[in-house]
Amino acid sequence: MSKYDWTNVPDEVNWIATDEDGWAWGWIEEPVPKGREWLTPDGYYGIYCEFYLKPENNPFNGDLRDSLEERPK
Repeated sequence: MSKYDWTNVPDEVNWIATDEDGWAWGWIEEPVPKGREWLTPDGYYGIYCEFYLKPENNPFNGDLRDSLEERPK
């Protein structure tokens, strides 16, 4: 079962992860948890900035380390 609804997620987004504040962000490359948020492995914010979910619209509700999901194949 998917953690997120991928129906309207842009094709460029390969991963979704939720930060500690409940915001979900789309990522082109796989991020890693860094403190309260997610970054690319080299420490950058590699998000696809046109996709995010506000906390009230985010279906994932749990620990950020369990929030990472790759686009379903």
